[in-house]
Amino acid sequence: LLPEMRTWQQPGWVVLSDAPRSSVQQIQRTLERTRQEWDRFLRLMDRPREQPAEPLTCIVFGETADFEAFALKHDTLQLSADKVPGYFSTGNGWIVFLDPGDHADLDLAWADLDAAQGRVDPIGHAD
Repeated sequence: LLPEMRTWQQPGWVVLSDAPRSSVQQIQRTLERTRQEWDRFLRLMDRPREQPAEPLTCIVFGETADFEAFALKHDTLQLSADKVPGYFSTGNGWIVFLDPGDHADLDLAWADLDAAQGRVDPIGHAD
């Protein structure tokens, strides 16, 4: 990876990034919220959550050219970041994406999700 990549570890995942610290913190919050929503879904489906053997690796690039070059070199994907700003590599088991820089859309999406949860009947529990 790039020499300027820094590593942040949390239980369950590792973030490698050359993006600003504020972006990495937002990414970590998003990963945690995603895990919470997945856990919620599994509870509703009455399914156990299996723990992966290795933490999920999330690679976040601050520059478009670096993101596109990595996708081509490591996953043989020829991507245009303006059309596909991220992907999950099934062969390597990592999430790779370009830091959007501005997380306003993500913050709005989480707020919408929070508001909608109170209006949704749990699966299998509707009257």
